[in-house]
Amino acid sequence: MANNNNKTIKAITLLLTGLALCACSNSDQEPAQAAKPDATTPTATISPDTSIKPTDSTDITIRSTPLTAFYLNLAQQHFDATCSSIKQLQQSVQGFVSQPSEEGLSVLKSEWLVSHNHYASTQLFRNITIKHPTLDHSQTEPVQHALAVRIDQTPLLPGYIDEIEGYPNSGYIFSTLPIDRATLNKEHQFADSAYVAMGYHALEFLLWGEDNRTHQAFAPLPATEGESAEENPALFNIRRSKLLSLITDLLAEDLSTLCAEWQPIKGFYVTKLQSLPTEQQYAAINAATEELISNLQINTAKVRQANDDNAEYIEIEPHSTFSNSDKDDTQAQLNTLKALIESDQWKETEKKQEHTQKLSQLAKALLL
Repeated sequence: MANNNNKTIKAITLLLTGLALCACSNSDQEPAQAAKPDATTPTATISPDTSIKPTDSTDITIRSTPLTAFYLNLAQQHFDATCSSIKQLQQSVQGFVSQPSEEGLSVLKSEWLVSHNHYASTQLFRNITIKHPTLDHSQTEPVQHALAVRIDQTPLLPGYIDEIEGYPNSGYIFSTLPIDRATLNKEHQFADSAYVAMGYHALEFLLWGEDNRTHQAFAPLPATEGESAEENPALFNIRRSKLLSLITDLLAEDLSTLCAEWQPIKGFYVTKLQSLPTEQQYAAINAATEELISNLQINTAKVRQANDDNAEYIEIEPHSTFSNSDKDDTQAQLNTLKALIESDQWKETEKKQEHTQKLSQLAKALLL
């Protein structure tokens, strides 16, 4: 298997050399900032064809190319699946916090895995260079987080949320802070990016814990406001259930907002992409694909490493630390990439776009 890996790496390296030469020949473009190369894993270094600057005009002319139409249709399918799965998880959480059980917790874990896997499959589209004027930006006064930071921020400091080994009775659960929307919004990313209190991965830690959390860590809602631990020994379990419910509700709302912006006709990203000149539409899709390929080169190397005793070790932080679901999420992204590059629309674009041809070769090397 190591020999196969070496052949793949050599093939990708040759492709990257050709792409670098191609990029250097275009003197009208600003050079892209190249990521630092990994010692063992080649990364895509293709310069974007152009800088994407969507028009702010309200009089949008739709000029969608066949490739753009396919890309947006594929996006809608994956975002629809993501929003459908989080609604199912939200419904199951509501049932669980009213009567926690081991079977119920097992269901929540399974549905979290399904939902996060669907969300991972949308990475190709979330890589688009078009930025929403509010959803893709953060601010401090008042506190507002970019939607991606609310939904899928990782890595996190688990002790910021709940007790961990060596630090009992710690974190948000054991604090006196109220568990409500305003407080959670302020505590999320407070002072450090690892202070994660919202989104998929805060939810992941509540469900899995450090070491096989059981349903006994939760207690039925509702709780009587103002109780102390002395008055109700189950108070912290109740707070854990309340936080589980609130994080899930906020995640479902955030994903619904995101999905709406990828819907046909009125979705922000849809209309902005379709309003671009034809060449910029190609450039935007190519740039999104390039970024996905670059990330997948690292992620697939990590998966290969786990199954190959001869592979050189690569230090890569897991995305989903507690559920150990990185392999399945990486496969979901590969499946989306495969659907794009094997489409008739992509193949037709290859005939006209050298950049697209190079991306196809890199993608096929990953899909071997």
